[in-house]
Amino acid sequence: MKKAFLLFVLFAGLIFAGDVSLSEQKPAAGKQQEASSLRALLRSDSFLEAGKAADRLLVRRPQDPETKALCGLAVLKMGRIVEAEAIFLEVISRFPDNAEAHFGLGRIGRIRNDPETAVRHLRRAIPSTEFYDEALRQMWRASMDRGIVSELKEVFALAQERFEKDQKPLPSWLVNGFSQVSGFSGKRFFEMTGQFERMSVPLLHHEDRLIRMISLRLNGKNDYPFDIDSAAADFVTVSPLLA
Repeated sequence: MKKAFLLFVLFAGLIFAGDVSLSEQKPAAGKQQEASSLRALLRSDSFLEAGKAADRLLVRRPQDPETKALCGLAVLKMGRIVEAEAIFLEVISRFPDNAEAHFGLGRIGRIRNDPETAVRHLRRAIPSTEFYDEALRQMWRASMDRGIVSELKEVFALAQERFEKDQKPLPSWLVNGFSQVSGFSGKRFFEMTGQFERMSVPLLHHEDRLIRMISLRLNGKNDYPFDIDSAAADFVTVSPLLA
């Protein structure tokens, strides 16, 4: 009788342990599924839905660095730059090598017209599994803004290595871009010195009404109309490489 009772207790204990194990696994599996769903929304450019999903996750204060960084990317796509930056910095303070957080900070660097900061963070975003292609594209653009040919060649070499690792061909924007700069070894496209202030430029007229275009003279020769595409209503930044 005593032996039977001990067997019953042991059997009940095993069942209870199994239930505990399953109960621990379910939340973990749920978190992984939510992170995967958020990642898929970001990759498909479903930014509105990604933002809503990130808000639901952030209410629960996720501790997983990958999930939190993904939330930051979704928040950034919604235009909440300061909030996104705080999320990325918190992730990096605990996990300095988190590629997604560096990717987000690199994007913010570009938004703030700070290519040096952008390049520094985007370089550390290249190990990202999901966003390395976008990180390299943004890094290429930031390096173009800096006008340093040697840096562009470094980006190209990093891209070759990274895309080869995933057995993918180099994207056409990179191949074409590199062909345009390969003959400029040891040079800079431009160099900006001194202080620059904002200046007002009148909009062009069309049929007695103002249109969202300005006139720019290229290479000191002809004037050409340029469409204004700016996130802010009161200013637009024109890259000296383009202008």
